[in-house]
Amino acid sequence: NTSTAITSTIGGEARIVGDTYSTADTITFIADISAKGYGFAGWYVDDILVSTDATAVLPRSIVLGKIVQARFTQVNDSNQNDSTHNAGDFFDQTFQ
Repeated sequence: NTSTAITSTIGGEARIVGDTYSTADTITFIADISAKGYGFAGWYVDDILVSTDATAVLPRSIVLGKIVQARFTQVNDSNQNDSTHNAGDFFDQTFQ
């Protein structure tokens, strides 16, 4: 299987950048918080934490033919993450 699927848990969104069918050695994944009171916990492949960076550049060899999941957790401190990110603004800021 040469494809890669991407999912996210409640609290956020996940995106894959580029073409997973290319021959590049890495694939870029972007996580964004979309619900108040949530924080990004990390990127998981086969239930194994592979990165805690919201924007992760992962080796093609560990994601090829796998499901990559962005996990988000509820934040107990109501003062933390009291707003959400806007996906459009997020992309505009990232790729200008």
